Amino acid sequence: MSEAVKTSSLTGVVSPMIPVLVCALAIFLLSGMDAAMKTLVIAVGVYNTVLWR
Repeated sequence: MSEAVKTSSLTGVVSPMIPVLVCALAIFLLSGMDAAMKTLVIAVGVYNTVLWR
């Protein structure tokens, strides 16, 4: 009786660089939105910025 030999394969491995780049992009976008909101608060006031948002 022969048993199937289990072998490890790296064919399905995804580079860890992709999740890192996605997280960096998200941080960049959220920082940009935060800067835009702070600029609006200074320019038009808190109440109008909340309505704009």
